[in-house]
Amino acid sequence: MRHHIFINPISACLAAAVLLVGCSQSISIGLPTMVPIPTVPVTVPPTQLPSAFPAIIQVDSPAITSTTTSNALAVNPAASPAVTAPTAPPLPPPLQNILVLGGVAINVTAPTAPPLPPPPTAASVEKSRVKIFLVAPNDSGKSGPKIGCNDSLVAVERDIKPTQAVLTAALNELFAIKTQSYGQSGLITALYQSNLQLKSAQVVNGRMIVHLMGNYKLGGMCDTPRFKEQLSATVRQFPTTTNAAIFINDAPLESIK
Repeated sequence: MRHHIFINPISACLAAAVLLVGCSQSISIGLPTMVPIPTVPVTVPPTQLPSAFPAIIQVDSPAITSTTTSNALAVNPAASPAVTAPTAPPLPPPLQNILVLGGVAINVTAPTAPPLPPPPTAASVEKSRVKIFLVAPNDSGKSGPKIGCNDSLVAVERDIKPTQAVLTAALNELFAIKTQSYGQSGLITALYQSNLQLKSAQVVNGRMIVHLMGNYKLGGMCDTPRFKEQLSATVRQFPTTTNAAIFINDAPLESIK
């Protein structure tokens, strides 16, 4: 069997020198001085790598540009795939107008409230009916206020067309009766032979002044109080005419004999 002995060359030289010179003398052996090697900066281009590095596998990806003023990365839009943002669906109508039947939404229109009726006017509230006053002969005040000749004054309602000229309408209803008897009621009128009409009606110093014009004819002594009371009661039935003065052809009603 062979034995391999490895001898360091430097150690062998030292041993030989000792044998030749002797151990009493020192041997100076000049060792090489380490000279510093200047460092040369090596600039490696960013696109080139030393051959010692393993090969880099290039993967296609969107190009990325690095800005010099900030660390933010800007993606090149030309290399990036176009992305379309989804469009928000339209909002449904208010929930109170949606009725769902069998999974199907049906738009239901709320019913419109009917318009309110117009406020009542003076012509439509208790103005389609007026009163005229007739006479119940020899009634002694049983059917109404007692007047001359032991008679009674009786109010009779009449239907008229709605109007604001209620005073005119009431007098026209009274003047329109051209027979002494009022149907089969037993009532009579003292104005059936007269031809009168309303000339004017106005408020003077808080008092209603009513002017009638035309002609009148009375049938006897008892017709005078009947005539006066019928006219006076028919005019004064309204709140605005309770204090009224009546004139016939500019003569006061009280002056009629």
